[in-house]
Amino acid sequence: MIFGGTLWTVVCSRPSRLSVAAMAKDSTGDTAFREGLAYALGQDRPQNDCEAVRCFQMASECGHSDAYFYLGVAYCWGFCVEQDERESQRLHFEAYKRGHAYSEFLVGLNFIEGDGIPKDPFQGRKLILAAANRGLTRAQDVLGFDLLLGTDLPQDPAEATRWLRLAAEKGQQRAQALLSTCYEEGVGVPKDTNEAIKWARLAAEQGDHIMQTYTGLQCLEGGGLPTSETEAVRWFRLAAEQGNSMAQLGLAARLINGTEVEQNPVEAYRWAILAERNGMEMGEEVRSAIAAKLTAEQRLEGERLADTTTVPRKEKRKPSWPPPTPGVTLWRGL
Repeated sequence: MIFGGTLWTVVCSRPSRLSVAAMAKDSTGDTAFREGLAYALGQDRPQNDCEAVRCFQMASECGHSDAYFYLGVAYCWGFCVEQDERESQRLHFEAYKRGHAYSEFLVGLNFIEGDGIPKDPFQGRKLILAAANRGLTRAQDVLGFDLLLGTDLPQDPAEATRWLRLAAEKGQQRAQALLSTCYEEGVGVPKDTNEAIKWARLAAEQGDHIMQTYTGLQCLEGGGLPTSETEAVRWFRLAAEQGNSMAQLGLAARLINGTEVEQNPVEAYRWAILAERNGMEMGEEVRSAIAAKLTAEQRLEGERLADTTTVPRKEKRKPSWPPPTPGVTLWRGL
């Protein structure tokens, strides 16, 4: 069985560093929980899911909220226990009742979706707001998104941007992209191109193809960034390879008409074909204009390249135990 990317054959027989008696003396369950966390994350010892689960179970019997949370993780992913979504939800509910911020957020989502419990969007939003107020980045992102779009909540752009900024400052990619758009369009905040570019670039560096395209355009226009066709092409290429049609068209234009970058008519034709296929407005016009400059052989090669271009599929991240964060336990798999 594979747990956390490591093959385990005989794991239940490995003794804990602390004896069961020693852990049992701690009525708070904190000693057992810390032992479990050490095994889960492989701190100062070989990583061992079964020992982690055993320690978390001992800690949960003392009412330890983090232990309930981590057991919920174990049942969600099937770490040394049979995968069981309902049991995972029950354990997260127990953690939430004991004050665990991320479990509070997860239970809130369950109320909104009616997943395993009666649907109650009002109660769900209440719990997500409470988790956001406690500093949970994911809850702040979700709350900002919902307030911005008016999803199950009255629209409040100013309040939305406040929550999005809190999440964006802690590296939440979607929050960074949304905050950039708010500054670009003056929604909830005064219009500010420099702030829009700042947050767009942070999201672009994390792989957001829309923000990569926006950053590329700003590099061409010099709107808050030094004008650089080379940088624009770099950002366009990153987004184009993810299937962004606007970036594909921008890349095609630079590769056929660029002055700072080496022109490549065949590559330009390839990206123009892909932009047209992806439904980009002006795609056909640009493709035809480039085709008129090519030989028959070059057009065939460009078509061949376009036909063999595939958007790379994002690899599904292997499930793993979440690392703790001081004050708030963040489950980064969500």
